[in-house]
Amino acid sequence: MEKESVNSFYNSIAHAYENQLTDFDTRAREEIARLFNHYVHKGIILDFGGGTGLDLPWLLTSQDRIIFVEPSSAMRAEAKKKFSHESRISYLDERLDFTGWSEAQLPFMEKADGVLVNFAVLNCIEDIGCFFERIAFVCKRNCPLVIIVINPGFVPMTRNYSIFAAFRLLYNNKLTILNNHEGIYHETYLYTIGAIKRASYKYFACKSVQRVGFSNFVAICLVKR
Repeated sequence: MEKESVNSFYNSIAHAYENQLTDFDTRAREEIARLFNHYVHKGIILDFGGGTGLDLPWLLTSQDRIIFVEPSSAMRAEAKKKFSHESRISYLDERLDFTGWSEAQLPFMEKADGVLVNFAVLNCIEDIGCFFERIAFVCKRNCPLVIIVINPGFVPMTRNYSIFAAFRLLYNNKLTILNNHEGIYHETYLYTIGAIKRASYKYFACKSVQRVGFSNFVAICLVKR
């Protein structure tokens, strides 16, 4: 079985990524935008794992500036191509690996007023404890962190995967799924809500958890301590 990294996988599908999206994805994104704007008012926003920039139109409407972080160079290039005229977007082209971030080695100087981690980006990260520790370095105090993850509920897991997968996730709090794209496999990490709360607790307080309509996602709003 051939496996590839997350970045390699998204580089390979970047040119066709937006063609795979459905009307339900669009409606879910609209709901996420309303939720994000409820918690985050105008300021500097970190769009972490921003893909091809599908959230940039509504972020530009509601926020002051966006720092765009997308590790996949091909996905990032698609976003740059569409928004090359927009001076309020700063693209991070170096120090994209968050595991190397620290108080002494920040990827950028500004502190974010809000962070968006949309459409299962967290499900591409194997060590979420490290993610929450590192992302906290670039957040202001009381900065909302809005994360959209694959719904780990027992019924959705049974419906979308299997009853055995649902029980394994319930028992272990984490489950690795292999996804197939044209014969190439990449790993997706499913987490229970409890596992996410525990991994983030030292740095963020949980404010809300709610299902995202029209989708198989759950929105979790955390606030920097």
